Amino acid sequence: MAVNARTSSAEPPSTLPDYLWPGLTVVFVGINPGLLSARLGHYFARRSNRFWPAFSRSRISAPIREALGRDTLTAEDDGLLPEFGVGFTDVVKRPTANAGQLSPEEFTRSVPRLLAELIECRPRVACFTQAPTE
Repeated sequence: MAVNARTSSAEPPSTLPDYLWPGLTVVFVGINPGLLSARLGHYFARRSNRFWPAFSRSRISAPIREALGRDTLTAEDDGLLPEFGVGFTDVVKRPTANAGQLSPEEFTRSVPRLLAELIECRPRVACFTQAPTE
């Protein structure tokens, strides 16, 4: 399994990279990338997203924040976090404006890939994230 790295091309990525490798403590698994996150190239990139403020207040992020010398982590830190045991991926890799735009068939096709990746990297915890419903 290779970690998908961001490229320096002028075009935005068609999806977000997977930050997965053996030995991770936790992998945050999103449903699929949002359009803004895919365009910016970072997980949970919308400023109003509650992931980064909540994660920054968590005990699991304390050693990361201490090592980086700051109190708050942001979407731009996603690529650094595997070094601290935190990975990211999505069930479906196709970006959409909201998860309701995904078809059941996309989940059916995507789950085997996700399971294979999780089995290969064997994180201690896979944490599935979901945007709040309104």
